[in-house]
Amino acid sequence: MSFLSQHIYLLGFMACGKTSTGKRLSKIAKAHFRDLDWMIEQKAGSSIPALFEQKGEAHFRQLEQFCLQETILMPPSVIATGGGTPCFFENLQTILQQGKSIYLQASPRFLTQRLIKEKEQRPLVHHFNNEAALEAYIEEKLESRRHFYEQADYIVSIEAFRPKDLAPEIWELVKEGSHN
Repeated sequence: MSFLSQHIYLLGFMACGKTSTGKRLSKIAKAHFRDLDWMIEQKAGSSIPALFEQKGEAHFRQLEQFCLQETILMPPSVIATGGGTPCFFENLQTILQQGKSIYLQASPRFLTQRLIKEKEQRPLVHHFNNEAALEAYIEEKLESRRHFYEQADYIVSIEAFRPKDLAPEIWELVKEGSHN
């Protein structure tokens, strides 16, 4: 039996830990975990990097919106969104209306250190050859997305917690209903 009465949507830049935190959080909440990127890959029948390469970002964003809309009909779940999900179409409004949202906030430097190790799996950053250029890109993207991310119900700085402690902290926030 799930402890959730509505969805919990995890928002934030790529590599901020939405998927790993979401999996931990779903166990605490005894709820399903859904990864929007995985849902998109299932719908498209290909990986996200291949989807970007073959059909482009615009097609990806349309599939992303479609999959987000599908979550509305699902039982209350913990849902890891893509980094850009709240920034396109009316996705942010859907998220805010359908559940609680948590922005997993991190500094550009922190995200750069994570992304430099896994950039080949990330179509928007795979072409960066040095950390300085990647960090500049992340700073620019974060600034353009800040308006969307900061509308979340809760903002949690992931750098303040060890990864294993982040999900319990989020659960306490959501359970108590306090806002940051």
